[in-house]
Amino acid sequence: PVVIEWSAAVPDVFVSADGREVYFCSERPIPGASAPSPGTAAPTTSPRVNIWVATRTAAGWSEPSWIGPIVSSDAADYYPTLTRAGTLYFSSNRRGGLGENDIYRARRVDSRWSAPENLGPPISTPFREYDPFIAPDETLEVVGSGAVPVVDPSGIEYSSMDAAKLGEPVSLIGVKLHVIV
Repeated sequence: PVVIEWSAAVPDVFVSADGREVYFCSERPIPGASAPSPGTAAPTTSPRVNIWVATRTAAGWSEPSWIGPIVSSDAADYYPTLTRAGTLYFSSNRRGGLGENDIYRARRVDSRWSAPENLGPPISTPFREYDPFIAPDETLEVVGSGAVPVVDPSGIEYSSMDAAKLGEPVSLIGVKLHVIV
């Protein structure tokens, strides 16, 4: 085993389906970047968290690299998950969202990331959506949501990811799930 230096990582780690990339969140400093000027950061109490990636090469794992300014924001970007087609889904409390945290996706085309798009209603709500898990073929999304009206505010919902329209979320509270690995 080879140890990847996480350095102040937030424990949100995702390994790509082919096992060649590891995505994770970290508060580590961005090389060459200065701290944001006072008053320019998003209105959040969270520290700035960015998505990083390490790539497996013939020589072992690369040094982690920042995913870059197209995907990243000056707020907290968490919970990366990647589909087989190379679409990155994550949660963020960036400016312009619908709620406390929303679910975004950025597509990788010709090794370049597109600007993230908010999935919008019914997935993103005025509440907090987090921990997206997208099936590798993008047919199903499972996301934590503060919109689920239960005693535990950490609800779980799922939605079909039909290409034409996102399905209405369905609460999984009280449903027994079996995970096969």
